[in-house]
Amino acid sequence: MKLKVDGTLLKNCIAPIEELINEVQFKAEPEQLSVIDMDPANVAMVIFRLPKASCIEYDVEKEKVEKFGLNLANFTAILKRAGKDDFVVLETKEGKIHIKISGNFNREFTMPLLEEDGDSKQQKEPELKETVTMDATTKIITDSIKDVELVSESASFEVTAGHLALIGQGDLSSVRVDIDASDALKIEGEIGDKIRSKYAIEYLIKMLKPSISKEMKIELSKDYPLRITYKNDGFFLRYILAPRVENE
Repeated sequence: MKLKVDGTLLKNCIAPIEELINEVQFKAEPEQLSVIDMDPANVAMVIFRLPKASCIEYDVEKEKVEKFGLNLANFTAILKRAGKDDFVVLETKEGKIHIKISGNFNREFTMPLLEEDGDSKQQKEPELKETVTMDATTKIITDSIKDVELVSESASFEVTAGHLALIGQGDLSSVRVDIDASDALKIEGEIGDKIRSKYAIEYLIKMLKPSISKEMKIELSKDYPLRITYKNDGFFLRYILAPRVENE
């Protein structure tokens, strides 16, 4: 496998994955580079795809799938050395990945590839049937979750017709952020009187990245996994987060 891609684009791809998962298996196919993996606690899933069309060069043998594992903390540290006008070339050979950063001057790093765990199963994106879909600006959701983070370790999404509330409850304090449907928040789906589902703030903060895209799609149901999809022309990024189910 060999590919050449804009350095900034690659950093924007990999950094959000590294927030949740330290070691991943990449899958290089003729038309895309992808990752589907769970975080170590099996609470969140990351689905990532970098299409061939987003690369300056992309060389994978036809009808062949190459899998290779990387330590993302080390990989991300190297990618951070790429400037805004630099290109990055990745090439796997002889059990290592060669990372070339080219621009005003050239640098080349090598990293060992991680062996695939023979006992691990190939992850698949689950089929979810959410009842509510919200198209929102990433900033309005990010700012609201940061407000909830001030007093709570979890955030409840409460959806009613034309309205989203983000609610947090601490030991002594509470917070409620109300957002009416507008150009910044469009709500669709079968809501009924109310749909409410709670999620861990720790994970939400890691998933909310305005730098990836100004717009995002959020899908959920009552006490159901949350699905966040970013609208980005260069690559595809989706998160799935398990709910915190409240005992009645």
